[in-house]
Amino acid sequence: MEMLCGGLLLLLAGAGHRPDSRSRPKPDVHSSLSWRSAYLIVFGSLVAFTAYIWLLRVTLPSSAATNAYVNPVVAVFLGWALGGEAAYGSDPAGGGDHCRRCS
Repeated sequence: MEMLCGGLLLLLAGAGHRPDSRSRPKPDVHSSLSWRSAYLIVFGSLVAFTAYIWLLRVTLPSSAATNAYVNPVVAVFLGWALGGEAAYGSDPAGGGDHCRRCS
């Protein structure tokens, strides 16, 4: 419920905001941004939050907390494997350091 209310408030705030012409995306980029935004809304928030709440119900909170440091590493990997994002040699080291600091 919190996410729906927060999303509605942000939608209303964004609808009332008029950006200047310099900050508008180019017409050929607009449809691509719409699909990316829809993907982030559905999978990045609703599905991930629902999965986290389910995980809290079926396991210990200490085990469910691993979600916080596993998700970014998985997201970088999926971006590289499925999204065609660039991968650098420092990515595995950064992911390992992230997991070490969060655990």
